[in-house]
Amino acid sequence: QLTLSLTDRAKDYIIDNSFDVNYGARPIKRYVSRNIETLIANALIEHETITKEQIDYLVEKKVMPDNDHEKDASDFEELSYNDLSLKELKELAKDKNIKGYTKMNKEELIKELEKED
Repeated sequence: QLTLSLTDRAKDYIIDNSFDVNYGARPIKRYVSRNIETLIANALIEHETITKEQIDYLVEKKVMPDNDHEKDASDFEELSYNDLSLKELKELAKDKNIKGYTKMNKEELIKELEKED
């Protein structure tokens, strides 16, 4: 069983960006399926172990990409940097204010992130 916790702000964002008076809740279901279920499935496939908090963090970040998240890069501490995708490494680098992270490859990002730890 998988349980997902979203902030009220994230729930409001989903509703505001998917609800349609003419179609009721169906667009919300499609939004959740396309944006959240797929993200969770990919995270579970990519990582041997992943915590509920890490999934919550990824979903919040996907749902509200411009949101100031209540969680930060420390949510990934249980995972090895090698277990993360390039996109996730870049998110961590951004959270840690690493300069030039957008042009780095996976090995370079891991090296820089390890320096910051």
